[in-house]
Amino acid sequence: MSCSGRCKQLGYDDGIEYGIARKYIETRKWENWEMFREIMQNALDEMHEVSNKRPHVYPCRVEYKGLLPITVIEDNGRGLGIHHLLLGTSEKKTWQRGKFGEGLKLALLAAAHKGIDVVIRSGDREIKPTFVTRDIEGVPVDVFCVCYKKGLEPISGTRVEIRGINLCHIYKERFVQGLPKECFKFTIEYANNVWYDIIDKKCTFNESLIYVRDIYVSTMKDAEGKPGLYSYNLYNVTIDESRRIPSGGSVRYDIRNVWEDVVRKAHEGDSGAYELLKEFLRNVIGECKPERGSSVPVEVDMTTLDFVGSYYYDTIRKAYKEVVGEDTVLIYNDKLRDYAQAANVKHIYCPQPIGDNLENILNSAETIRRLVRDSVKQVVKPEEMDPKTKKTAKILEEIGNILFEYRLVQYPVVFAIMDPKYHGMADFELKTIFLNYLHLQDRCIKRRSWYTCLYWYISTLAHEIGHMVWKVMDKTLEFERVLTDLIGEATTNSIARSDKLVRLVNELDKTLLES
Repeated sequence: MSCSGRCKQLGYDDGIEYGIARKYIETRKWENWEMFREIMQNALDEMHEVSNKRPHVYPCRVEYKGLLPITVIEDNGRGLGIHHLLLGTSEKKTWQRGKFGEGLKLALLAAAHKGIDVVIRSGDREIKPTFVTRDIEGVPVDVFCVCYKKGLEPISGTRVEIRGINLCHIYKERFVQGLPKECFKFTIEYANNVWYDIIDKKCTFNESLIYVRDIYVSTMKDAEGKPGLYSYNLYNVTIDESRRIPSGGSVRYDIRNVWEDVVRKAHEGDSGAYELLKEFLRNVIGECKPERGSSVPVEVDMTTLDFVGSYYYDTIRKAYKEVVGEDTVLIYNDKLRDYAQAANVKHIYCPQPIGDNLENILNSAETIRRLVRDSVKQVVKPEEMDPKTKKTAKILEEIGNILFEYRLVQYPVVFAIMDPKYHGMADFELKTIFLNYLHLQDRCIKRRSWYTCLYWYISTLAHEIGHMVWKVMDKTLEFERVLTDLIGEATTNSIARSDKLVRLVNELDKTLLES
């Protein structure tokens, strides 16, 4: 039987035979999703075309004929002509979702193959896909055929009915139009029909999904091998004909583009973009792992600020300070971390790739230097001390030279008025050990106890020598070993020079007890 004969048998005027055997669609492995996607894609493109703006309404609903559900995909576009069903015929524009001009034909082929009843109404026409069995050299072959008839009551746009199944609900989250408005963290649309969205991952099954021009393509993990902090609706991603496989490089590039827009808009005063930037920084900080080589994969999004121009740095710094506080630095470099630790500077250690980038953007090294300088409010010279304090400081210096003389050759010890939270501080750049003058006054002059005074002085001096000489940080095995060595060194020196040390301790006791 011919295609035309089969269509007339079904009550249609005529049909178009494609010369495509049923086996062809089996090689494409199309299921309900691919069929539904292509029909929806056509509807979205038509809605976009006639309104000249991206549609924000999900063009799918369910109707019932008795108990039979009917998936209805309807648009207000220009309508579907019979000539649009010919292979090789496509009016797709470069900005549209469809690309190859074959999607609708393949969708109808897949529906007919699966025995799903699909009917399309457009204008005064009705269209229906089917198969006709042809005898090809004595072999029966099912060949794809699309039937049509004219003369019905006209409708505007195009209405596609997929009968016997409710696909609207099943695939709603696979189109950005099907997501609630509150899911969209950031949207930007350009005049030349280019658009992007950053989408809350909570709305996409708590998994980072990639949409391309409003339509789901894959998970971020499948595309990149890593998860993401957000889901994304991208525009310039390269995908294969099946729309299942995106190019990883183009995904990363497009995500960078959308975050550049976020930072730019935040820089220009957009409050929504600025709040999103702060949220992004909070998420990044939450994902920073304490040790390098962590087995936890780093989110793809966490590499997105490495291209941002320096003219945006002030905006990123401002947002960062509002997230973590004025004086908390973010550190990637191990040596800089040691410096911050030694100086008791609050910090976030982020050994992930974005940590390197943010350390530079946030100017963390300079911030640490500033905080160190700020903590040392005023150096107190001996001539500025009262006689009792001056004499006490001199005795302590002599005791320190006995215990740690070799270590103090290169590093002067200076008293300074500092933040009370600091007992002392090792400044690597100035190669100077600062001891807190306020603690000298409290532990020595005020309490008038040589034991309390000397206990504070020796323990603080040893601690800062450990930082200065070995460049190690607190609460590590390395620092424990350093302090053990210093205890041994101080003990040995005190035994070797006990006579002088006893004399100095007696002199310290006498000085502190003086009125």
